[in-house]
Amino acid sequence: MKDYILYISIVFFLSLFASCDRGLLDDMPLNKKSAYDIFKDSTRVDDFVLGLYTYLPGVYNRFDGEAMLSSATDESTQCKAMHGVRSFNDGSLQPTSHPDMIWADAYAGIRQANLLLDNIGSLYASTSDEKRNAAINEARFVRAFLYFELIKRYAGVPLLKRTYSYDENPNIPRNTFAECIKFIVDECDSVAKYLPTVQPESQMGRASGVAAMALKARTLLYAASPLFNGPSIEGKNDPIVGYGSYNPNRWEDAAKAASELLQHYPGTIDLYRTGTAIFKYGRGFYTPAGNKELLFVKTRAKDNNIEKINAPVGYTNAIGGVCPSQNLIDAYEMSGGKTYDPNAPYSNRDPRFYATIQYNGATWWDRKVETFMGGLDAEDATLNATKTGYYLRKFSDPEAIIFGATKTGLHYFPYFRVAEVLLNYAEAMNEAYGPETDYFGNGRTAKWAIDEVRSRVSMPSLPEGLSYSEMKDRIMHERQIELAFEEHRHWDLRRWKKAKDILNGLELKGITITRTIDEPTGNITYTYTPKVVEKRVFTDKMYLYPIHTGEILKNKALVQNPLW
Repeated sequence: MKDYILYISIVFFLSLFASCDRGLLDDMPLNKKSAYDIFKDSTRVDDFVLGLYTYLPGVYNRFDGEAMLSSATDESTQCKAMHGVRSFNDGSLQPTSHPDMIWADAYAGIRQANLLLDNIGSLYASTSDEKRNAAINEARFVRAFLYFELIKRYAGVPLLKRTYSYDENPNIPRNTFAECIKFIVDECDSVAKYLPTVQPESQMGRASGVAAMALKARTLLYAASPLFNGPSIEGKNDPIVGYGSYNPNRWEDAAKAASELLQHYPGTIDLYRTGTAIFKYGRGFYTPAGNKELLFVKTRAKDNNIEKINAPVGYTNAIGGVCPSQNLIDAYEMSGGKTYDPNAPYSNRDPRFYATIQYNGATWWDRKVETFMGGLDAEDATLNATKTGYYLRKFSDPEAIIFGATKTGLHYFPYFRVAEVLLNYAEAMNEAYGPETDYFGNGRTAKWAIDEVRSRVSMPSLPEGLSYSEMKDRIMHERQIELAFEEHRHWDLRRWKKAKDILNGLELKGITITRTIDEPTGNITYTYTPKVVEKRVFTDKMYLYPIHTGEILKNKALVQNPLW
């Protein structure tokens, strides 16, 4: 029976690659394949390993093909009214219906990784140890990554370390949160020794030593955070949903893990530093050449879908997509400490603002963006035009054209990048040792890490002498700006246990812009009128996702998360 299940799993998996350019299935009909046929040579195994990466969560506009997870936070909403993450915002989430329910897909990927690990030793003897070990460690990395994606949503989950057949007991209980964290960290420590420190540009999107170290550092940061490092949201010592009690040493572990990775910085890894301050930030998401910042990414074929989905609606073929909120716009600092001018709200802002936001008057492709009433991209232009007065620029390549003589571009969504590692380090160091304590004796304090991120875009360093709480606020703010629209805000607000304070009752704001032309002189003035676009709901149970009712019915040993 077990051999039959193995065979069925392989046949199903290989069906995903039936049209692969390598001709993986050309030499034998699919229904004649066996485990030996798959694992006997490096080409087939490498295709199997590449297929594991397809189980990692989607990115960009991954909800209904348009919405981003940012629109379940205070970062944005969607131009389209009935968008894919709206149930996060109106309190209608249910265990039977959830837009980000990755449980089944993640465990499908974990099963495929286990399938390789269970069989590669006996069926891969004709290939070198180097290639066999590469496949093993990539599979272990993907499996650890998938477990992290599960625990940040659900806390403790069943740790399946081998394949199971249908004649075995399917009722497998959830492991404790501590057991899950230890498993991920141990896997990262192990595979980091055997994977290449970094992958060459031709292998972007594959696991590396620094990717494993980054996964470990982020895992320990989450584990040390208030949502898990203390009592549950019900005030209980529940080992499934967290550690149950606070331990400051967990922050020290997180700081050490990030520090170990930063031993490669600057050098093997670095911030992207090519071009102007705006380009140093913006271009790093679609420029592979010389880019040492991207530690692990989701790759895709060349296209212009991101540009098409998110471009202002006045451009031919544009959809509109994500509408950044005025709440986020207001969070961007002025450059060089200059005073904010409400009559010129888009002047002299943090360079990351210009690389992230399409605002009225921004130059994009062949014209300026017009979000003033009556403009080409205004809220009254089409049904799915901006609700907030803004569109998303981040991730879009200006060379990828969606109209006329269309062009495509490369896009790299960062699962891990150097700026995040610096911010993770700053947070853990501040929590463990304070803002300016040089614990590791290398001058790398929490303040140093924040200043590194800010100096890349020519923003001034933080003031000296900040208190712990002042530094904590600055770190939270810096993550909001630097990591905008990269899906961090959704998880940060939860792990900090700040989501209820910030999102419940949140008035998501936009702005209405009125243009006035003085007839005698031709002078143009703009009036900016704030408005409330949506009101949001967040309750305690939403700190952790519910396990889908169908999964609990299938696995009688599963227990639901608190309050669901």
